[in-house]
Amino acid sequence: MAPLIEACWQGGSRLLFPKVAGDGATVELLEATAWSDFEPGYQGILEPSSQHCLRVDPTMVEVVLVPGLAFDRLGTRLGRGKGHYDRLLARIGEPAVRVGVCHPWQVMEAPVAPLPREPHDVPMHWILTPQGAIRCEGA
Repeated sequence: MAPLIEACWQGGSRLLFPKVAGDGATVELLEATAWSDFEPGYQGILEPSSQHCLRVDPTMVEVVLVPGLAFDRLGTRLGRGKGHYDRLLARIGEPAVRVGVCHPWQVMEAPVAPLPREPHDVPMHWILTPQGAIRCEGA
């Protein structure tokens, strides 16, 4: 992921990164422009610094890369159960393109049943692995 981030920065793209707010339930988006903008945050994960990075309205997002534990070809994403990304994706809304990012072994294939999807789950449009992109059927 680091080479992609660096290529985007070098190409002049604005990159927003998630930061879990103090309440532990809300995710904000902050614009980082260099690796020095990051510090350990929620659960020790590197996040953009609130002191150095600009907070950005989620409705400004055009493409969002979303991690997950597993994905299926219908675009269903299995997260860690806290709902951080589902709440953020609901705030981002349409027409942003949602791309799940994972390893190939995290994509559930037939004959495995589709992942469970709750009414609040926001489906992905694409799944991106190092081997290529998969267009989701159910988004």
